[in-house]
Amino acid sequence: MILLSIIILLIFPMSPGLDNGNPLKSFSEKAAASQMSFSYDYVTNGTVPLKGEGKVVVQDASFILLGDGLDVRCDGKSVWTMDSVAKEAVVDAVGSDCSDYVEYPALLLASLEENFKEIDNEEVFVDGKPMTMIELKPVASSKLKRLKLFFRGNIPVAANITVKDGTVTHFNIKDLKFGKKTSGDGFFFDPATLDSSWIITDLR
Repeated sequence: MILLSIIILLIFPMSPGLDNGNPLKSFSEKAAASQMSFSYDYVTNGTVPLKGEGKVVVQDASFILLGDGLDVRCDGKSVWTMDSVAKEAVVDAVGSDCSDYVEYPALLLASLEENFKEIDNEEVFVDGKPMTMIELKPVASSKLKRLKLFFRGNIPVAANITVKDGTVTHFNIKDLKFGKKTSGDGFFFDPATLDSSWIITDLR
């Protein structure tokens, strides 16, 4: 679930206390007023290296994530995680146990400014191209140790995430688009669409 958390972190509204020249503030304001979509790929340097890719659509506290063989859908109240190969689905209530918000990324939509603070903001060069690097740190105890976002202009193009065990995950963010918000019905998952061959575990 932590990979999902990292992806969703990239679109959450940030602290209104940031100054107007901060690309994270500009991006967050636009993200909060839009339905966003983007694709991504990632690689992690953990004990067992992982890599993958996927696509995300986000609007407010709702999202759809397709990647690594999983279909994850959240309507802001429930999260469905489906594996079409294994024919297994798990549904959980958002915030049913939020002792560590890393496990429940949708909760951060309304509270990132309370849980993270900016500790660094500087211009860096990646592959010879100038970017703004913004480093964030959790205010309270979390599995996340720090998050670095890399902006080209006001658009995030990459992220480095370090967790407390030292594992670092690098994300590339591609094809980021902003669209008009919809009614939100498209984020609701109807379990009736799953036939009797599926095993459904309801943790709500």
